[in-house]
Amino acid sequence: MKILIDTADTSAIRKAYEYLPIKGVTTNPSILLKAKRDPKEVLQEIRGIVRNDDFHVQAVGSTSEELVEDARAIRKALGKDIYVKIAATPEGFKAMKILKTDDYRITATAIYYEKQALLASQIGVDYIAPYFNRISNEGMDPCLVISNMKKILEGTGTKILAASFKRSEQVVAAALLQVEAITVSPEVLDELSASEKIIEVAEKFNSDFHELTGSAKGLKDIL
Repeated sequence: MKILIDTADTSAIRKAYEYLPIKGVTTNPSILLKAKRDPKEVLQEIRGIVRNDDFHVQAVGSTSEELVEDARAIRKALGKDIYVKIAATPEGFKAMKILKTDDYRITATAIYYEKQALLASQIGVDYIAPYFNRISNEGMDPCLVISNMKKILEGTGTKILAASFKRSEQVVAAALLQVEAITVSPEVLDELSASEKIIEVAEKFNSDFHELTGSAKGLKDIL
């Protein structure tokens, strides 16, 4: 399973890549807005950070024609290996069909329902992105919904990139469903990688060692 970071904050992306086993980045217009920078500059900087890892960028438009035009501009600017994100609406499905004939990598987003997964998989998209927390907010069980989606996708080649997490427990729940990828905000990523209890235990190891050895900073000083 791949872990991606869901942000346009390039400092957060660099930190995540330094500390954690991150395999790519996802963005959308709402995330780009939070960055409060020129979107072209941000996307190009992220492209340089992720290198050959996965990079998912959302096309903008109300019609299939606008979405296709935007997708072509995205691929031209950021490379043929980019994943173009398109919302799973009627116009979005039409755009996906057109783009797949040109071998675009497509991630169908805003996935709430099994029926969207069914249609997207028949078009042959590379990923669907079910919104875990938002599905829960709609009164549905996201684990059951995603489990059903996995059954629908079996044998189609379409994979799941689970998104929209508010807590680390949700991420673990999605991982237990054996989805192929997850994308997580910097805040939830921090929650995944550390907790006060774990830090306390690590600090106790250090303090006990220093009490035992005096001035030694580590085993390297005494072995």
